[in-house]
Amino acid sequence: MMAQMVAQRCQKLCEDARNGQFVRKTPEDEEIDLGILVLRIGEEAVFRFADPEAILLEVPAELERDLIEIAELRAPELTGKRLVMDLGDVRSISSRHLGIILTVQKALARFGALHLARVSKRVQGVLRLIEMDRLFELSE
Repeated sequence: MMAQMVAQRCQKLCEDARNGQFVRKTPEDEEIDLGILVLRIGEEAVFRFADPEAILLEVPAELERDLIEIAELRAPELTGKRLVMDLGDVRSISSRHLGIILTVQKALARFGALHLARVSKRVQGVLRLIEMDRLFELSE
């Protein structure tokens, strides 16, 4: 049921992206609500978890497709931007969180490497334990 709701939300958001409608627009940046993630395009393209405390049962199957579609639609704004996953609100990290981070990296690889920002010591420890710290630049 949750996966279906996320899929419907992502489909609606992609339709909105095609029509130029987004959650919030400001002169400096705009936020795009991807359901499980929020993307803010400003000086950097910053992803964050919409609800970092949510218990994620699965990585939505449509997430990669939707990220690729939004990347296609927003390519001029993403080109040359630093890609960042803001983990500042993530106190503990699950395999689903990791799967989503890897999905973002894979879907947006043509724009550059994904950097993990505001990573807590606890989350850094988990990333080191599973050797994912080798895949990403980490910063506190």
